[in-house]
Amino acid sequence: MLVHKPEQLSPERTWADVLALRNGSGFRAVARFGRAYQCRAKPTDPVTIGWSERDRILPLHVADLARERIAQAEHVTLPGCGHMSMSDDPALITSVTLDTIAAAAKP
Repeated sequence: MLVHKPEQLSPERTWADVLALRNGSGFRAVARFGRAYQCRAKPTDPVTIGWSERDRILPLHVADLARERIAQAEHVTLPGCGHMSMSDDPALITSVTLDTIAAAAKP
């Protein structure tokens, strides 16, 4: 459910991720807080919001709300990625991150 390409993860990595989620001290608090969260950000520095095309937890159609609420951000769709996009396509996430850093470095 968290990744679109689970075959890319080793059994050890998968188990470590499961334990990290289960044992994460802030997971429940963040989940509760997230239900009522209303982002009203107005970034002045470059911000990129990447939305995973195959996210089953935060589906792609929810990105429309992010575009509406944070119109100043660059919004990109991450093709072939699930909720944990950095596991599905680390090179893509690195590229998007570096592009945002480069945009922030421009005078």
